[in-house]
Amino acid sequence: MRENQRAAFRQLTLPEDVRRLVQGQSVDIVPRDAAYAQANGLRWQPRPVFPSDNVSTQWLDDVNARHFVGPSAPRFVLYEFKSIDGRHPFFDEPRTWRELACRYTPQLRSGPILVLERSARGTCHISAPFREVTLKWGQALVLPDDQRGLVVSVDVRRSVAGEIVGAAFRPPLSFLDVEYADGVRTTHRLVEATARNGLMLGGLPREVGDVEQFLLGVRRHRVTSIRFVHRGAWAYTDSVRVSMARLSGGPFR
Repeated sequence: MRENQRAAFRQLTLPEDVRRLVQGQSVDIVPRDAAYAQANGLRWQPRPVFPSDNVSTQWLDDVNARHFVGPSAPRFVLYEFKSIDGRHPFFDEPRTWRELACRYTPQLRSGPILVLERSARGTCHISAPFREVTLKWGQALVLPDDQRGLVVSVDVRRSVAGEIVGAAFRPPLSFLDVEYADGVRTTHRLVEATARNGLMLGGLPREVGDVEQFLLGVRRHRVTSIRFVHRGAWAYTDSVRVSMARLSGGPFR
């Protein structure tokens, strides 16, 4: 058993340049691999709700977001571009991600790991909604060409039947289809409750290198349109309410 444990820890050993940068400093790990902390002797300072895929309500997302604003925020964040159940990594805790984007800057990328450091570049501010629209399921919504700081809040409502079934069983799922200017299309499962906190869809990253550039203010891939789809019409109301706002400050200047 001990040999198996040692072998597992060897697989979790961080690259030397990463370990040298964060050793002895407070570190959080996003989204979920807490084992990095034990395997590398890190000073782990996690957010209140861990891991990211446990953030299932707006309130829990707000709790984590406040953590990164306050004095208990870690100096470094070890980030990997991954999630579960077909979600986009930005969708797990969207308000928390906005605070990370505004308050942390990339310092090092080594393989799949991006090291973020808390910076003094200031806070971000979100505007009042500049567009609000009600969409039918499957109806395309064209996004603005200027995607700097674009935040899209999504209000998906379940029908009475959907609420009843969802209270006892896993209900049908809803998804966001994304179309990029280069023709690439992706589909991601929505976390319906937290999507109301606003998804950063402007230049939505497709891999960890995109995230690094996104946090430096560069949006590699423009999203041209989105549409919402579901698996079970009986579980939802007929439409989805969407509002658009903009972040300013941080990498969104």
